Amino acid sequence: MPAKGKYTPEVVEACVTAIEESGRDEDGFVAARISADTFYRWLNEKPEFKAAIAAAKKHFQAHSIPQLKRLAKKALRTH
Repeated sequence: MPAKGKYTPEVVEACVTAIEESGRDEDGFVAARISADTFYRWLNEKPEFKAAIAAAKKHFQAHSIPQLKRLAKKALRTH
């Protein structure tokens, strides 16, 4: 892992992957091992980071709703 708070493709990818899975900023900065302050500063200062995080959130939204529906249907079938 790169030095703490260093903006690298690996750090960005860790943020993006975590947010794609959970939809939460906190999971992104924890996974990337950066502070919340760093995460939000990058959102304000780095347009490419802001775009990547926005895309990750859209990915989460697009994939979470169908998954939740499948889980709900499965739960209803078992009761």
